[in-house]
Amino acid sequence: MIEKADLILASIKEIKVLAEAEDVDSTCSKMLNIGVDIIAVKIGSLGLTTHTESEKKHIPPFKVDEIDPTGPETPMIQLS
Repeated sequence: MIEKADLILASIKEIKVLAEAEDVDSTCSKMLNIGVDIIAVKIGSLGLTTHTESEKKHIPPFKVDEIDPTGPETPMIQLS
């Protein structure tokens, strides 16, 4: 099913489980080789890293004022 995805948004742990590998970069390479266009790997308080065929880019976190701490587990999904 992974090869049908255009975008994967997952944590480091989830990425490793999806491709059954230990190294995140090689795992992302595997996924790109089977047809995934973009992989966004969440790295907690360090932000996230996107992987595409042409580049790997780190996106640092930005400071926000907390309004409601009972929101969803993955606040990044609310950006869309």
